[in-house]
Amino acid sequence: MRIKPHIYLTILFLTILVGSSIPLLLYTSTDSPNKRKNGFIRFIKDKLKVSHSIVRPSNIYRISGLKGKSIFFAHKLPGKIIQWDTSSNLFSLDSIKGIAFPNYHIPYDMQITNNCIFEFIGDYKKVYKANFSSLKVTDSLTSSFVFTRGAVISNQSISLRQLAPAKLSDQTLSIRIFNSDLQYNSILTSFKQDVSGIETDGLLLYDTNSKTIIYSPFYSSQIICLDSSLNTSYKIHTIDTITQIRTKSGSAPLGNTHSQSISISSPRYLITKHSCTFNGKVYLLAALKADNELFDDFINNATVDVYDLKERKYLYSFYIPLFNGERTSQFSVFDKTLIALYKSSIVVYNLKT
Repeated sequence: MRIKPHIYLTILFLTILVGSSIPLLLYTSTDSPNKRKNGFIRFIKDKLKVSHSIVRPSNIYRISGLKGKSIFFAHKLPGKIIQWDTSSNLFSLDSIKGIAFPNYHIPYDMQITNNCIFEFIGDYKKVYKANFSSLKVTDSLTSSFVFTRGAVISNQSISLRQLAPAKLSDQTLSIRIFNSDLQYNSILTSFKQDVSGIETDGLLLYDTNSKTIIYSPFYSSQIICLDSSLNTSYKIHTIDTITQIRTKSGSAPLGNTHSQSISISSPRYLITKHSCTFNGKVYLLAALKADNELFDDFINNATVDVYDLKERKYLYSFYIPLFNGERTSQFSVFDKTLIALYKSSIVVYNLKT
């Protein structure tokens, strides 16, 4: 029997309708924490005001530091540094002598402090220290372990977040300090958290004002604070009411080896997306909506919660607005300036403290 053309069109329309409805049904049936009450409120300050903005060059990787009217960025390739002179609106590129890596992107971090540049290349177990003026490597460290994060304590001291062996039960949070111009590999001590797995992942920071090492987890509601010798510590609970880590990790054999591949085995329940610190305050890019926030305000801005390290408490929050329809994923605070990276823009905001 021959089917009439209009029946074909009807079947095609119904197929498209059902197919396009499935993602919508799955989305609306998901227990989204930002579509219900979360049991906490925020004190929201006014939105930030733009001071400077420019198109983001495609080779910029991360924010590294601020000196005068110049902002410095890590290039996608280790050993290269990008400077944006905000007074002339010009970019310049320089190479750091003594850092040689393959000509392709690898994860790493660059931090500028005083007159030094530090590069942390955890997968290669390498840390480089270079003179900011001469752009020459003066010291380097090859650690005995792979590390995921690094933070500069001073020109002579750094902290590293160690990645434990490829065994799920060993994936605890271990932070180690190296002294003496990186030359003696002097490990002072380590701090271990009472959970294991990828759930411990987060960012390692150092606040020079309070002389505090800070570990800001992505998946738990706490800010872990330690002194520069790791002898004492305290935790600040973030303003949300989450009491348990809902993100879980699992492991599986890696080929024919005795190692294991570790990955997230549940949906990711982020608490904090990004963090930075300056002058005794910690700035957290929040992933959860407060009960007094409008849903549209939350999704059309990036929400930052501010905590005081001395008082060990929450202070206030503010919005980093969308820019050209894009949301910031990384920012840094320097005095009364906030620098935000967007996919296609770099924006400098005046920060009210």
